Amino acid sequence: ESLCDEAEARQGGRPHLSMRVALIRACGAAEQLPRAFTTYRGLEERLGRKPPGGQPALALLSACVSAGELDSGFDVLEELRGCNDFVVKAGALTPLLRGCAEQGDVPRAKWLLKLAKEARVEVSAAAVREFARAGGPFLSMGASIACEARREGQRLPLGSTTKLVRACLLAGDAAAAAEVLRITDGDDPLPSRQREGGNGGTASAADAESLDSAFELLHSVVRQEYQAAGAE
Repeated sequence: ESLCDEAEARQGGRPHLSMRVALIRACGAAEQLPRAFTTYRGLEERLGRKPPGGQPALALLSACVSAGELDSGFDVLEELRGCNDFVVKAGALTPLLRGCAEQGDVPRAKWLLKLAKEARVEVSAAAVREFARAGGPFLSMGASIACEARREGQRLPLGSTTKLVRACLLAGDAAAAAEVLRITDGDDPLPSRQREGGNGGTASAADAESLDSAFELLHSVVRQEYQAAGAE
């Protein structure tokens, strides 16, 4: 904070936004949320306006989640949504999704996903990643998101998908892992005779692409396991 004050004094007292944003995030990480709010409100007064939708607001949302104060984060979101010039973006929803996953708040996570869909904001990759980390009831939600994205022709980042597959396997849910890997779902990529071990029938180009994608994901899972072992 002293460094912020010094930098602002050198530029004629104008707020140094990037430093203040960093300070707000740091206050959240240090679980000093009142100080984060003080810094944020101070920016409002000095700018003569609320800074909704910008980096200060996003930093405050992240600070609430980092400090474990999810209710405060949702209060901030509601305040921002009440501003005429605020537009819902992924940067505002992603930290709250992370907070819901960390605290096991399934209802509010579903509400955020609904809000994102209504606002046409893409948060699928972030949701899958955070839900995979949380485990428990969030695994099935993550698998549903991944499969829906696939049906809509959206390709999620490899890292997010492999985290989900790994989490499903560690939880003993092989069916969910197979569904995410496209090995089995409502549209079985393998003809029934092949699936049952028969010799008849050949896979189409789409089937081959589906299996290639599955193997690519499996290789990524293996790489992550080696990396985790190396880190230990």
